[in-house]
Amino acid sequence: AVTLLVCISGYAQEEKGIHFESGTLTQLLIKAKKEHKLVFIDGYTTWCGPCKRMAKNIFPNDTVALFYNSHFICAEFDMEKGEGIELAKKYEVKCYPTFLFIDANGKLIHRKSGAMQVKQFVALGNEALHPADCFSALEDRYTKGKLSSEELIAYINMRRATCLNTDAELNAYFKTQ
Repeated sequence: AVTLLVCISGYAQEEKGIHFESGTLTQLLIKAKKEHKLVFIDGYTTWCGPCKRMAKNIFPNDTVALFYNSHFICAEFDMEKGEGIELAKKYEVKCYPTFLFIDANGKLIHRKSGAMQVKQFVALGNEALHPADCFSALEDRYTKGKLSSEELIAYINMRRATCLNTDAELNAYFKTQ
């Protein structure tokens, strides 16, 4: 009986936390389409300290796991190996960890980089579920020249929060002042 309890206990520990799917992005997008969910990608590297902290302290958290497992198809990619190299190029991943939220067609919806605490990380996921204020929505409105000064600042801050260049956006903002 003791052996059985140890096995069950070990199994329960394995299942704790965000369930990261294996497979290619194409396979994940197919699953996302079937389940009507976004794909959440943890873009990490093996040498990244904040990536390791997220993996150790945040991804195993029950609140985080419940939220992310119920709302997203979750995956993790080493951005310096395998398919991660192409994903880093395609989605302009410049720093780590970078968290990407992608729709079933492969379009980037939302993004943010850096280690976070539980509340911030769940809030990030909530932001991704509200497309009107997501990175891609602000980017689309910026491209069309339809951002207010306040929205432009929000977009600049979103770009900076993922290590993307903001020179053009800052110049556009200063022209409005």
